[in-house]
Amino acid sequence: MNNRNVIALDLAKNIIQVLTTVNKASTFSFRKVK
Repeated sequence: MNNRNVIALDLAKNIIQVLTTVNKASTFSFRKVK
């Protein structure tokens, strides 16, 4: 595999993890508000 491909995959995984955590935090905050 190419080094660039591996780095791109790692970045994508990190971004997905951040997005999921942000979504969970936003849902928790919305539930608290309601």
